[in-house]
Amino acid sequence: MAMKQLIHVVSFYFIIIVTLLTIQAFAPSSGCPPKENIFPQCTCTSGIVISCKVGKIDEIPLWAFRGYTISRLELTTYQENDKFFPHSFMGLTIKFIELKSFQLKTLSLMEDFQGLEKSLTGLSVVTSKVDNITASELKQISQEFSLLVTLNMEGSKCLVNTAIQYIGIPNLKNFICTGRSGNENFKTVPSHLLADFTKLEKVELSGIGFQSIENNVFPSDARYLRIINLRDNNLQELDIHLFQRLPVLKEVYLQGNKLTSIDKSVFQPVWNQLTHLYLNCNSVVCDCQVAWILFSPKKPANFIPPTCHGQSKIPNTAKFAGLILTDIDLEDLCPNWGQYF
Repeated sequence: MAMKQLIHVVSFYFIIIVTLLTIQAFAPSSGCPPKENIFPQCTCTSGIVISCKVGKIDEIPLWAFRGYTISRLELTTYQENDKFFPHSFMGLTIKFIELKSFQLKTLSLMEDFQGLEKSLTGLSVVTSKVDNITASELKQISQEFSLLVTLNMEGSKCLVNTAIQYIGIPNLKNFICTGRSGNENFKTVPSHLLADFTKLEKVELSGIGFQSIENNVFPSDARYLRIINLRDNNLQELDIHLFQRLPVLKEVYLQGNKLTSIDKSVFQPVWNQLTHLYLNCNSVVCDCQVAWILFSPKKPANFIPPTCHGQSKIPNTAKFAGLILTDIDLEDLCPNWGQYF
């Protein structure tokens, strides 16, 4: 009986040891790939950050990355490439990819990154020239990039095709599109551009040069959207519905546009919840129509008022701006001032 129990115990521990060895054999390595396998195209630093500079994409030694968990992959090319080769990343584990100074004819979201569905948390396209950004619908559950939370296109063409429905990024939190590549003149942000990204927390569309943006750009269910940055564009007026259905919006950045007036009805849905509002560097005529924001007793904690230009109908605006005025003061500045507040 004792012998039988001993055999069971030995068998149990043998199974555990074999299982652990198997897991270890197939688990991603925690160190850098051997230098001789990636140099001179790539270097690897602590934290498994791999930087590669190549002419053509097929010169990247992707085969050497297999079996490693790569925290960040930085790719730079100095020749124009048509696109990523199909299934380039199959079998790899990469958490963040940055394409820097890339020249691509076509970038497809997220089809070009298939194989990274279970690891990719962020994609950044920085100061790159991409002639055409497209997207393919990824409807199969196995193709969802459920961990990807940041999509950053800085200084690159980023206003993607308006026909896109679902591209398999269900949990995107940060959408950043700044600057523009080439001489494109964007008059408006495409309708429903971000409508499917219901987990969005931050949207930055700055320095693109668009003249208008409507509320339907954002998700209809925007329960997490806290930050909207629209600075340094050519906005001349704001859609009256722009900030509707944004129950947790806290920060709005509108500096560096061409706003000439600030309509109270635009901000009314979110005014009491804002903590940041920047309106400087807009050519606003400071008349009684904008008195509500200049002299409101309740403003966001971090507030920069609009820059007054043109002929002001409010005397000594600079003297009074930022002060809490009495009813008598306001009546003197703007007769029948109550209609403006």
